[in-house]
Amino acid sequence: MMIENGFMAGLYRLSEWIMRLAYVNILWLLFIVVGGIIFGMGPATAGLFAVTRKMVMGADEISVFHIFWDTYRKDFKRSNIVFLIIVSMGVLLYMDHRFFQLQEGFIIYLLRYFILGLFLVYFLVLLFIFPLFVHYQMKIIHYFRSAVIFVIMQPLVTILMVLGCYVIYEMFLFLPGLIPFFGGSLFSYLLMRLAYMSFRKMEARKENQRQVVEEA
Repeated sequence: MMIENGFMAGLYRLSEWIMRLAYVNILWLLFIVVGGIIFGMGPATAGLFAVTRKMVMGADEISVFHIFWDTYRKDFKRSNIVFLIIVSMGVLLYMDHRFFQLQEGFIIYLLRYFILGLFLVYFLVLLFIFPLFVHYQMKIIHYFRSAVIFVIMQPLVTILMVLGCYVIYEMFLFLPGLIPFFGGSLFSYLLMRLAYMSFRKMEARKENQRQVVEEA
């Protein structure tokens, strides 16, 4: 009986987890459109990560819509600035890459690979931006600086993020019907879970250093 009860409880938690991911994904798509797509992408993504953050932290009772809407509304301006910076950096790197593709010469050849390297750093930094945004309150430029630090300091977590995203991407190629329900939320949950592990490790390290200084 205990095994059966445990199984049913686990099945209930799994179904609740799936329903939350599907619900917040629908909210994410809906509020991207509500914001006019361009001005909806940043706030909706922030709301998405705010919900998955609560799920990762183990909150039993959460109001998905309340958390999503509260983040969307309060961080509308800041999340749009972050999204604008992300897009601007991506467009600039792409234009530089295209420019150097049309040029010839050894120096140009080196610069071409340098830009590709910057592209790699850019995509790795993006993995941490919104987890940082919903977990910490800091100046906007510091989110990007902190993301670079986490990419460097937590290489294993970064690799797991990349591999996890690739697995989810392959799953969606095989089952494209899942995309409207989990196309954003699964990526968000994966990135938030791994990023949250990194945040806790970094915070614990800082706390240990603080205690050592106080004891000294």
